[in-house]
Amino acid sequence: MSALDLISSGRLLHKGGEACIYEVLSGSRKCMLKWYNRGCGFENKVIGELSQRRVPGAYHVLESGMKDAHAYLLYESVEGICTKKISPMPALVALLMMRKLVRTLENLRNLGISHGDLNPANVVVGPDASPVLIDFGIVGPGALAFAAPERFQGKPADVKSDLYSLGMLLFSWIAGESLVKAGNYDEFAKVASEIDSVSPVEILYGMENSEIRETLTPATLKALEPLWKGLLRRNPDDRVEDFEELDELLEIALDGIGGGPVKASLALDSFASTVRKKMEECAAADKNGADGGEKRELPFRSGGVPGKKCPKWLPFGVALGIVLLLGCIYLVLLNPATDIDGTGAEIIQKSRNLEKSVSTTLTDSSEASEEDDVRGLLQGLPVPVEGDSDGLAEP
Repeated sequence: MSALDLISSGRLLHKGGEACIYEVLSGSRKCMLKWYNRGCGFENKVIGELSQRRVPGAYHVLESGMKDAHAYLLYESVEGICTKKISPMPALVALLMMRKLVRTLENLRNLGISHGDLNPANVVVGPDASPVLIDFGIVGPGALAFAAPERFQGKPADVKSDLYSLGMLLFSWIAGESLVKAGNYDEFAKVASEIDSVSPVEILYGMENSEIRETLTPATLKALEPLWKGLLRRNPDDRVEDFEELDELLEIALDGIGGGPVKASLALDSFASTVRKKMEECAAADKNGADGGEKRELPFRSGGVPGKKCPKWLPFGVALGIVLLLGCIYLVLLNPATDIDGTGAEIIQKSRNLEKSVSTTLTDSSEASEEDDVRGLLQGLPVPVEGDSDGLAEP
């Protein structure tokens, strides 16, 4: 039996233009279900690889397929919280997490897998401050504020496009907001094509948030600059070569801001504590029904397949149907059955006589005569009478 068929309950976490995300219970296992809108889907090769093996730092796909003309993915629930909810973060922590992410992406590249939609919502941080990548195999550019220029031209995801998205992701982690902003698809495409003229360092330096500015010392900003110069380039050939080269730049940046082993360990421990606290807050809000603006509802009908909710009148309709059925059974068992065959034969014979009479005597007053004839048809038929051994009696 399919794991999808075992879903007994669920709730809607996110409703997007491409798909809806549900937290579900399949058997005794808590999972996540991505239910695609009609016409949307995923890269079969990517999802196939992720369902056949476990890659450290990436979610594990349990099942994928089509149901009711909708593509779907069922994957293991990842404990933690997405980085969208815990940004901004210290630059040191952002660099350390980015290095972990890069190692995962390098392992995936060896399997021929590119992510294609690297953004803060698709990186989940666990209680130990370790990042986990989710939501692979997207068809299309993904989150527009993080998409490489070539993705707007319809090109598939690859190492170079993922490197560009990592540059955008790093900025959003440190700043708590996207580097580029626009109102629609065409505007995002235009901004992406002009990314060479954008200076993340200048934007960070001029931010109004004093807490962020205080943590970004001149030494930190200087250490970060080579990363963005190597990632946020319009031409893919102008970006760093691969994830290995990016990891080297990250190590150099950590040295530039004084991120030694002891300082790094303390920073991660503090960040892990922040993550756990935020997870507890979200759990408490969930329990109290305060959903923080995200939709929380039970969108599953009986049997586990997402769809329309059960109409409120249906239970009453079923109950009424049962009462009527029991009433019919009661009448059949406690009242003598009529001689249906005999009654039917008399009705047929009288109907034939009536048909002949009507066809020969049709006049302007035919309606009245037909009523008389119908009355005559009914007269003389046997009717049920209590206590009659045959169940019929002559009138």
